[in-house]
Amino acid sequence: MNAAALAAPITAPQDPATGAGREPTTAPQQTSAARMEDAITAALGEAPMAVVVTVITADRITQRAHLHMGGIQSAAMDWHRVGANSWRTADPEFMQAEDRLGVELAEYMEALDLPTKVANMLPRRPADTSSAAYRQAMAATEELRHG
Repeated sequence: MNAAALAAPITAPQDPATGAGREPTTAPQQTSAARMEDAITAALGEAPMAVVVTVITADRITQRAHLHMGGIQSAAMDWHRVGANSWRTADPEFMQAEDRLGVELAEYMEALDLPTKVANMLPRRPADTSSAAYRQAMAATEELRHG
C-alpha cells in the first residue's frame, strides 16, 4: 500500500467555536437574572431566601435585592457619583418594588450603608480628551492661568 492510500481525507479546518461538526458546543448565554436564579436554585434548592448583592465601581454603586419564594422578585437601587463625595439615585424602581420584596427586605436594603469608601478606593477612568466637557474644562483652566 502506498502512503497516499493510508492518509486521512482532507477536510476543511474545524471552527474552534463550534467543535465537531458545525454545531455549537456551548449553551447560549442566559440573561443575568436567569443566571442569578439558576445559581440560587442550584446552591440552596427551592428554599425561600433573600439575596442582597452589591456591585461597586468608582462611579456607580448598585444594590440589588432578590426575594426567592417560589419565583424571584428583584429590585435595584442604583447610585451614580455626582461629586467627589456625593452620590445620587433617581431610580424609582426600588420604592415601587416594596410590595413585591416585602417591607422587611426593603427596609433592610434602605438601611445598608452606601459603600462609598470602597468606591473611592477604586481607580477612576481617565477623562476622554476628545469630549466636549474635557475641552471646556481645559479652556477654563487656561483662562484662569492667563487671566
